[in-house]
Amino acid sequence: MTAQIREVLFFNGKLRRMNSYPPLPVQDGLVLSKFDIGAHAVMGKHYATCLSRGYVGVWELRDGGFYLLDVRGPSYQMLVPAPLFADWFSGELRIPDGELIRRGPGYVSVEVYERDWVITIERGVEVGREIIHNNQGKEKV
Repeated sequence: MTAQIREVLFFNGKLRRMNSYPPLPVQDGLVLSKFDIGAHAVMGKHYATCLSRGYVGVWELRDGGFYLLDVRGPSYQMLVPAPLFADWFSGELRIPDGELIRRGPGYVSVEVYERDWVITIERGVEVGREIIHNNQGKEKV
């Protein structure tokens, strides 16, 4: 699989790229999806393999909450004003930090940085945070 363009996150006062891809609330009617990979291929429209989900989400972690700020892509549209509290999402967010220490071979382009922040989210609320030192181990924060 081709390396994917990563989601954008405002975190600790900085703009970061996540190694996580939280879903959009399309089924809840909060985001409109007109994306159909089959239709794009049949109609001869450009389809980038580096963005197979068809959008880039812009997110923010602040005051213990996880928010969707924007959806960038020609086939997606937010139907409610931003910021949108992401209460549909539960899972882990991985945020690379520090210097790049390894890159995988070929088009997959797996990148390993000095540290990864791992933020645990339950129904849009931050419930845990740790730092993984990729050469040393974990640290609770």
